[in-house]
Amino acid sequence: MVGTKLREFVLALVCGCVLSSGCLRTSTPIRTVEYPAHQERQSDTLIIMLPGLGDKPEDYANYGLLDSLRAAQLGADVIAVDAHAGYYRTRELIPRIEEDVLKPAKSAGYEKIWLVGISLGGLGVLLSAQQFETSVDGIVLMSPYLGSRRTLREITDAGGPQSWTPPPEGSATYSTELWSWIKPFTVAPEEHPPLYLAYGDDEPAEKFQVLARALPERRVVVVPGGHTWTTWQAAWRELLARDAAR
Repeated sequence: MVGTKLREFVLALVCGCVLSSGCLRTSTPIRTVEYPAHQERQSDTLIIMLPGLGDKPEDYANYGLLDSLRAAQLGADVIAVDAHAGYYRTRELIPRIEEDVLKPAKSAGYEKIWLVGISLGGLGVLLSAQQFETSVDGIVLMSPYLGSRRTLREITDAGGPQSWTPPPEGSATYSTELWSWIKPFTVAPEEHPPLYLAYGDDEPAEKFQVLARALPERRVVVVPGGHTWTTWQAAWRELLARDAAR
C-alpha cells in the first residue's frame, strides 16, 4: 500500500500548482489516449505512459516519442493517461490506474505491461508500481522525482541504497517510505521488474545519481540537456536502441 506520509507529501507537492492554476477536475474513468501498434490489436505488450506536471498525455505523441517507438519496431501498444495533478491531489491516481487502465488491460489479454513516466509522472509510476508490482513487467523513469534532498543525502552518506537502513516505521517520512520500496530493486535487481532511469546532464545530478549508481549500468541513460522534452526525446531513443529495453 502507498504509505500515508508519501500520500501527504504528494498532496503538498501538487497543491500549490493546482490552486494557482485552478482546480484540475478529475473524472471517472480517467481520460486515456490509445496508440495501438496496428489497426487490429496484435501485441501482447502494453506501455502505460504518465505525463509530467502541466503536460498532457498527447504530448508523448506531439513530441515524437510515439514515432520513435514505432521506428524501433517493438510492436507494443500504448495508452497515455491524463494523470494530471488533480489525481495526485485527491489521491485518486492509484484507484483510477487500477480500475480504468490495469484491469481492462489484463481483461484484454495483455501479458506484459510497462510503465513509463516523466518528471511528476515518474513519481506516479513509482506509486503505481509499488501498489501493483505483480502486474508490472518493467519501469522507465525519465527525470523522476525521487524524494527529499535530506533523504538522498542520508542514502548517499550510507554508501547507497544497498547499504542504507530505512528508519523504523513510526519515524518514516514520505521519502524514506519511497526508498524503502526502491531499495530491493538495487539489492537484487534480477528479482524485480527491470527499472530504467534516464535524465539530462544539465539537470541537478544529485537528484538522480543516488539511484543511477545503484542500478545496473545498462539501465541508466544520461543524455545532454535539462528538464525538457528535447532531453526526454533523446533519452527515449537511447533506451529503445538498447537490446535490454526490448
